[in-house]
Order: sequence, then C-alpha cells, then structure tokens
Amino acid sequence: MQKSMNRYFKNQRMDNIDHALGRPENPLKESHRNYFETRHLEEAAAFMTTGYWNCKGTICVVNAVGRQALHDFIEAGQ
Repeated sequence: MQKSMNRYFKNQRMDNIDHALGRPENPLKESHRNYFETRHLEEAAAFMTTGYWNCKGTICVVNAVGRQALHDFIEAGQ
C-alpha cells in the first residue's frame, strides 16, 4: 500500500480529489480508498460536470482523468 501525505490544497476541486483518494503519494497508483460522499444529488451532479468523477447517487469516485489532473496539479508545484 502506498504512503499517504499530510497536505491540504487551497484549490477545493483538487483537494476533494486528493481527499477522496486518501491523499496518496502518487495519485496515478491505486490507493487504499477512492470515494467521496456528497451531501446532495445536486452536489454529485456538479462533481460530474468536471469530468474528474463518476457518481452513483451521492457516492463519487475519482476516474482516470481526475487522477491525472491531480497528478499534473501536484507536479506543477501547487
């Protein structure tokens, strides 16, 4: 299992992805978790519009596009 990082991003979109993945050292590798439960269906629908998530009801999982976006964000030094 890969190591988790203790971090927080001011960019809420990227922080949500990082949180859902368990703040992994490398977001491109499988991690111990991959889910985010939204409060409302409307919030899940908003997550889906980014292209980074797949949602069923209020449970959302980060897809490959989201993992790559987080990886690129981290690599850019954010």
